[in-house]
Amino acid sequence: MGDSAATIAVHPEEEQDEDWEDEVVVSKIRQKEELGLGGMILLTICLTGVQFTWTVELAYGTPYLTSLNLPKALTALVWLAGPLSGLLIQPIVGVYSDKCTLRLGRRRPFMLGGGLLVLMSIGMIAYSREIAHLIWGTSPDKMSSIQAATIIVAVTGFYFLDFSINAVQASCRSLIVDVAPIWQQESANAWGGRMIGVGNVIGYFMGFLDLPVYFPFLGDTQMKVLCWLAGLWFSTSLGLTCWFIKEKRYVPDPVQKARAWYRPLLDIFQALRSLPAPLQSICNVQFFAWLGVFPFLFYSTTWVGEKAIKSHIGGFDDDGDMEGTRAGSFAMLLFAIVSLVTGFLLPLITVRGGGDDDTRDEEEGNASRCGTCRNYLLRLLSLPAVWAISIWLFAGLMFSTGFIDTLKPATAIIAAVGISWGTMQWVPFTLLGECINYYAENGDIVTPTPSVARERVARYAGVPEDDEGYDGIPEDDDIARIVRDDATMSQNEGLLPDSNAPSCSSHHLDAGMVLGIHNIYIVLPQFLSTFLCSVVFAIIGYIAKQHGGDGRRLGGDIEVDPYDSVGWVLRIGAISSIVAGFMALKVRETHGKRSSEVVIGGSEQ
Repeated sequence: MGDSAATIAVHPEEEQDEDWEDEVVVSKIRQKEELGLGGMILLTICLTGVQFTWTVELAYGTPYLTSLNLPKALTALVWLAGPLSGLLIQPIVGVYSDKCTLRLGRRRPFMLGGGLLVLMSIGMIAYSREIAHLIWGTSPDKMSSIQAATIIVAVTGFYFLDFSINAVQASCRSLIVDVAPIWQQESANAWGGRMIGVGNVIGYFMGFLDLPVYFPFLGDTQMKVLCWLAGLWFSTSLGLTCWFIKEKRYVPDPVQKARAWYRPLLDIFQALRSLPAPLQSICNVQFFAWLGVFPFLFYSTTWVGEKAIKSHIGGFDDDGDMEGTRAGSFAMLLFAIVSLVTGFLLPLITVRGGGDDDTRDEEEGNASRCGTCRNYLLRLLSLPAVWAISIWLFAGLMFSTGFIDTLKPATAIIAAVGISWGTMQWVPFTLLGECINYYAENGDIVTPTPSVARERVARYAGVPEDDEGYDGIPEDDDIARIVRDDATMSQNEGLLPDSNAPSCSSHHLDAGMVLGIHNIYIVLPQFLSTFLCSVVFAIIGYIAKQHGGDGRRLGGDIEVDPYDSVGWVLRIGAISSIVAGFMALKVRETHGKRSSEVVIGGSEQ
C-alpha cells in the first residue's frame, strides 16, 4: 500500500500507461461506492437499537431506581453519568477509532466491544436484586445490606450503560460518515434520524404496555421485560450493521505509526481550538439549541403530568397521580411518532444548492419577479433555513406553554415538538458529514504541503507538462505559489481558521474526532441548563414562601405548582433557541456531487 499523500485524478475513459503503473505505488482507495436503499437501512439500523436502549434508561430509569428505595435526591447523581460519558467517551472513542488498524475496520471493533458492555449493563440493571441476593444471600438479617447492594448494582449498571452506549453511538455515527459518499450524506443522515425515531417509538410504545402480561417468559417486572426486549433488538440491529456493512482497513503511514499513544488526546484539544469555520458554526448552533432542549427533555413529562392532574375530575388523589404519569408517557409517545413522520417527509422537500439556476438567470439578464420568489422559496427549503425554522418552532411552542392550562393542548404541544426534534436529529449531522467528507477528499487543498503541491503543480498550476524541457520536477517557486494560493483560498472560504490560530491538519479532522467534538458542544449545555433550572426553581420557591407557603398542592407523587415553575424553566430555556435559529441561518452548506474521477492515493485499503 502506498503512503504517499498525493492525490491523483484519473478519468475512467483514459487508459493508464503500464509503465506509469510500474513507477508509481498505487493505492486501492477509490471513490466511495453509492449506497442503495438496502444499504442505507443496513448502515443506519444500528441506531434503532441504540435509541431503544436510551429510551428505556431515560424514560423508565428514575421510576425503577425509586422502586429500589433510592432517595430521589440521589437519582440526580445517577443521571450525571449521561453528560459525563458524552463529554469524555465520545471524543476519546472517536479519535482512537479514527486510527484503529484492525481488519474489522475502524468503527466496528468499538461497536462490538461497546455492545458487549451494553448487554452486560442491561443485565445488571434488570437483575440487580438477584445479583445482590447472589452476593449477600437471602438471610432476613441481611436485608438492609441486600437492599444497599441492589442499589449499588443498579446504579453501577446505569453508569456502565451510559459510558458503553456512548461508545457505540459515537462509532455508529462515524460509520455513517465513513461509508456514505459526500453526495449521499443528506440521505444517509436522514435515514439515521428515521432510525432514531423508530427506536423512540418502539421504546415509548413498549413502556406504555403492561409487558409482563404479554411476555411473561421474559420476566415478572416491567423493567426486566424492557431490558430483555432492548437487549434483543440492540444485538440484532447492531449485528446487522456490523455483518453487512464493510469498512476499509486503516493503514497508517510511518509518521502515524511513530506517534505516541497519547497524541490523539492532545489532538482533541488542538482541534477544539482550531476548527474550520463551517464546522465551528455548526457546533455553535448546537450549543445554544441544546441549551433550550435539555429543560424540555428533563421536565416535559412533569409539565404534562401537572396539567393532567389539574384536569382530573376527581380531584388530586392517587388516581390523579396515575393519570399524570400515563399522560406524560402518552405525550412522549406522540412526540416520538411525529418525530418519525418528520424524518420521513421533511427530507423529501428540502433543496440542496437551491437558487443556482436563478443566479444564472439574473446574470444573463433573464431574472423575473417570479424567479426571485422561487429563489426565496428555495432558500427557505435549504438545510440551514429548515434547521433555523425548526429551532424557532421549538421556541414558539415553549413560549406557548404560558397560555396552556389543560391536558389536551399540553399533549399537542409536546407532540408538535417532535417536528423540531426530527429535524435536529438529521440536519446538523448531514452538514457535519458533508464537511468531514469534503476535508477527507480535499485534504491536499485545505492543508497544502510542499509534497502535495509538487504532485498538483503539473495538474493545474500552469506548469507545461508537454514542454520538452520539463523533467517532471517542479521548481520551488511553483511549489511555494501553490501552497500560498491554496492557503489564501482556504482562508477566504472559511475552510481554515484564522491564520493566528493553531494549525489544523485535515488528517486531524477524521469523522470520530469531529463528531466527538460536536458532542462536547451538545453535552456542555446540559450542565449549564441544569444549573439554570436550579436557579429558576430556587427563585420561584423563594417567591412562593414570601406569599405564605410553598405554593404547591399535592396529587400523589406529582405536585401541582400554581406558579408554573416547570413552565418558566421551559420558556427561559427557549430564549437560547432564538439565538440558535439566527446562527443556523449563517451555516454554510458543503454538499457534494457524484464525481467521474477516481481518487488514488491515501492510507486506507
